[in-house]
Amino acid sequence: MFLVRIIFVTLLIITKSEPARILALFPTPSISHQVVFRPLTQELAKRGHEVVVLTTDPAFPKGKSPKNIYEMDFHDLSYKTWKEFYVISTGNKGDLLNQIECVFTKVTKVIEEQLLSEEMQNMINNKNITFDLLIIEQFSRAALGYSHVYKVPVIQISSFGGMTETFESIGVPSHPNLYPAPARQRILNLSIWENMLELYSYRSIHKAVNGMENVENEMLKKIVDPNIPPISELRKNVQMVLLNIDPVWDFNRPVTKNIVHINGIHHKPKKELTEDLKLYLDNSKYGVVYVSFGTNSKPSSLPPERIQILMNTFSQLKYDIILKWDTEELSNCPKNVRVGKWFPQSDLLSHPNIKAFVTQAGLQSTDEAIDAGVPLIGIPLLGEQWFNSEKYELHKIGIKLDIETLTEEIFRNAIEAVISDPR
Repeated sequence: MFLVRIIFVTLLIITKSEPARILALFPTPSISHQVVFRPLTQELAKRGHEVVVLTTDPAFPKGKSPKNIYEMDFHDLSYKTWKEFYVISTGNKGDLLNQIECVFTKVTKVIEEQLLSEEMQNMINNKNITFDLLIIEQFSRAALGYSHVYKVPVIQISSFGGMTETFESIGVPSHPNLYPAPARQRILNLSIWENMLELYSYRSIHKAVNGMENVENEMLKKIVDPNIPPISELRKNVQMVLLNIDPVWDFNRPVTKNIVHINGIHHKPKKELTEDLKLYLDNSKYGVVYVSFGTNSKPSSLPPERIQILMNTFSQLKYDIILKWDTEELSNCPKNVRVGKWFPQSDLLSHPNIKAFVTQAGLQSTDEAIDAGVPLIGIPLLGEQWFNSEKYELHKIGIKLDIETLTEEIFRNAIEAVISDPR
């Protein structure tokens, strides 16, 4: 029923009564972004609309998609450009500005490579190819350049919350204290001086991010049209914004009617775990702590002494550990730790014997843990993860830790605390 309402609101943008041709543009090479967008495009196709999807992670094998969904597969090209970003994911919170600049630089480069591809050039230069609606990933700002090519209504969709410039362009409040942005690292129990430092950091990041639009504008002029308006003008083509975030998580920010919260759109009905994984969980005497640092971080790149603290702490616990790790081998791994490169996270968290979730504090991991009622320990490594884990303590659903100051005692006490807390 929830998805039905979203589809209804989306289709209000289209004035035609017959099936529409929709171009969906999701340029960011991150599966955690892409899985949020799939339910919308697939439901639109089920309702008879023709949907062309630019994606870095196709939902269907080549040639196996429904007849009215065509996926433009940019996986290899996009991930090749993006992969160098991982080297900075070491949990250094003082490096946030550099991380954000790096991300936006990479996203711009990815969009540039996609635009220059033969398939995309053939499409945008063919005047016989038209669309009735564009659905564009909010995070990929330069993708708004497609609105200049097709000159049709635009809906932006976000796999997380709204960006400050999106709110400002629509006229939604973005006060840095009342409605802190994800670039903030601390929001709780701040002295006047600490609050001033946080605001200074926020303004520096906001200024840098806005300044990077100049690079995006020049790229679009070079590839799309020398006379293309700047992104600040192209935002005026946006008629609706879909945000995958609960209003409570965004401080109950007042929004206009063309901003729709679609939190949980990517949730799927729970599936049975594989037999061996289910047996492991069922037979664990004291329960299991699940540990994952997400899809956009490489925990193996953490300093060796940090990794050793994790392993030493696990060895001291009575609980079994399921650890998602990005490499096949992990030295000095305790006997109570089961390591894998992938686990069905949402289904795993729903098992009654999961006692706690140690996470990098990505928004979707957080959302899945809240849905399953599992307490959280946030160890942020990138971007908005410090902000998310700060809100664990605000909402009393978990504890925030710092990888740079982490000790075995701090880590062990945090795990015991969230498991024993009756809340």
